[in-house]
Amino acid sequence: MKPTPDSPEGTGVNLDLRDLPPPEPLHRALEAAERLAAGESVTVLTRFRPAFLIDQLEARGLAYACVSLGELSWQTSISREAATPTPDQS
Repeated sequence: MKPTPDSPEGTGVNLDLRDLPPPEPLHRALEAAERLAAGESVTVLTRFRPAFLIDQLEARGLAYACVSLGELSWQTSISREAATPTPDQS
């Protein structure tokens, strides 16, 4: 797992998981996602469209965006939405 430079938006951490054998990219991405605090993000690079990861992110209520960067390279940005105050908290 190689850290990569910050994303163009300048938020979060980036992990290059392309050299890891399955299922390590899934496990590492989920570990990083679980550590996110509200408003934080992580971007992971994988060699394939991370279908199993997407299923797990949806089940955990995490936001994500997945885009192909070309042959054998996908970028998935994962974030935990900032908490929205309820009417009695404002």
